[in-house]
Amino acid sequence: MINLNYMNILIIGGGVASVVAIETIRNLNQDAQITLISKENVLPYNRIMISDVIGDLKVAESDVFYLHNQAWYDEKKVNVHLGLTVTSIDPNAKKVLTSSETFNYDKLIIATGVLVAKENYPGEDAKHIYMTRNFEDANVIQEIYKKNFKTALIHGAGETGIEVASSLGEHGIKITLLEYMSRPLVNNFSEQFLPVIIEDLKKKNVEFVTEVRIKEVVKNNRGEFKKLILQDGRKLEADCMLISSRTVPNVDLFKNTDLKIGSNGIIVNEKMQTNLPDIYAIGDVANIENKPLRKLWAEARLHGKIAGSHICGKDESYISLTLPIMTYIFGSNITIVGRYQNKNDKSKEFILPTINNGYHLIFDENDNVIYGLACNNQKLSQALITKKVNINDYKK
Repeated sequence: MINLNYMNILIIGGGVASVVAIETIRNLNQDAQITLISKENVLPYNRIMISDVIGDLKVAESDVFYLHNQAWYDEKKVNVHLGLTVTSIDPNAKKVLTSSETFNYDKLIIATGVLVAKENYPGEDAKHIYMTRNFEDANVIQEIYKKNFKTALIHGAGETGIEVASSLGEHGIKITLLEYMSRPLVNNFSEQFLPVIIEDLKKKNVEFVTEVRIKEVVKNNRGEFKKLILQDGRKLEADCMLISSRTVPNVDLFKNTDLKIGSNGIIVNEKMQTNLPDIYAIGDVANIENKPLRKLWAEARLHGKIAGSHICGKDESYISLTLPIMTYIFGSNITIVGRYQNKNDKSKEFILPTINNGYHLIFDENDNVIYGLACNNQKLSQALITKKVNINDYKK
């Protein structure tokens, strides 16, 4: 029987879910031993600011970039191990092996996040192809400005790709966004509101290429990126290419264990417990069984709170919340909230077509109540949903 007051809690991965788990545990238990292992060489940071750091490395020096400073971890008595790679786990012996030492645990929290999916096309190892996932990537990307690159391809026209395009565009770099689907931001904005966003981006020197299937990368004689050849024969030249496309859960480490793993990550219940005793999974690597998959900042925070509470003996379970999605587009923070993407035959729409002051409202034809919207005003958008505003009252 584990003494809950003095249990040994080990956390793998340094994202926001891990930090909230630590905060929650310490609020409920002052004596448990907490150890955090992170592969990255820096303290946990605000990952949604990476596109800002790509644009200006000085952003990482701001007070809001790091979730907490070293003094906070010292005060909370958290043993932090940075730059340490976990090589395997032994659930039966309750051990975690790393590149340099072995850790024991009573409770294990897995928060290893996601990785950019490898596509395995010829030439993808060329120089001047950059990832856009983490702080190390943002540091490497700074050479784009040092080398005075003028053009860039960004593979992936989702939220991250759009935000990275915004950061590079502010340096005067001509951007071409590449999208696998027939239109960008396919999982975010409706076909009615999307043209407003696309038109605004085109005014800022951003172009779009859709239905992209990469055949190969052509290198120059120095092994550097020269051009991209698509399977349909199209050729796209640029000084460099950045990857912000499809991600996959970071689960390779656990495939030789009995952990239940699905295509979207480690399967957990509503208390963030895996199928193995005393092992939890949180954040983007976790997939709550029979629940929609939502890889959002606020969702990761919720995971950490639930796991931390449950470990400390508090019976807390996952409750699906209406969480906003925010996308930064050249100075405009577009917020999506409510059931914006759940339109049906009884849905009606109202659009004011400008990106800076416009909005796209979805409402029910029976009662005219707004149940989803996209606009450049987070407080307004959330207020309209929570207060169940009637579309006729809003138009007034």
